[in-house]
Amino acid sequence: MKAVIFDMDGVIVDSEPLHVKAEKEVCRRYNIQVEDNDWLGFKGKTTIDIFSFISKKYNPSINPKQMADAKLGIYLELASKPENLKVYSGFFELISCLKQKYKIALTTSSVKAIQECVFSHYSLFPFFDVIVNGSMVSKGKPDPEPYSLTISKLRLNPEDCIVIEDSDNGILSAKRAGAKVIAVTHSFGREKLKEADYIVDSLLEVKQLLEKGIIN
Repeated sequence: MKAVIFDMDGVIVDSEPLHVKAEKEVCRRYNIQVEDNDWLGFKGKTTIDIFSFISKKYNPSINPKQMADAKLGIYLELASKPENLKVYSGFFELISCLKQKYKIALTTSSVKAIQECVFSHYSLFPFFDVIVNGSMVSKGKPDPEPYSLTISKLRLNPEDCIVIEDSDNGILSAKRAGAKVIAVTHSFGREKLKEADYIVDSLLEVKQLLEKGIIN
């Protein structure tokens, strides 16, 4: 293993509730009631993919780009309050350990403005050698493009990389790009994450797997 690739939302920061809150507020403004089953399938996907689905299913007359722009403004306002955006326990300990041995990359479905907001808030830029966000791809997760682009920027082979994900869409994207995946149960139970190579319940467990040589 030569590189570790992190997802952001639901892996580094507990921000999935903020995304859902912002997306639901946009839907409320457009008088759209999205079914609960649909919300479950959105985790890991880009904002534009989410609103394209919502527009097509619930009201094709609404422009998905306008909905995505509205969501961005709402999210950034929510994220500006420190109590609304928390880093998961064990993250800094894990990444400080990894940085000594591996290249570190980020592959997030969030657009550049949201990714940079989170990184600035927690001073994360120095940890990462490569960053790929949702503004840099034409096809989001579960398509392999996000992780394939990251691996290309790292100048490594897929088999040299391991990905840390929290969603089924993210796992599929990484696996289709040829990387191994550690899934952490921050957002879903183990059954939903069964396509991953390893499943853990915390970032501390990821560090323990690496220290024991279980992942190499």
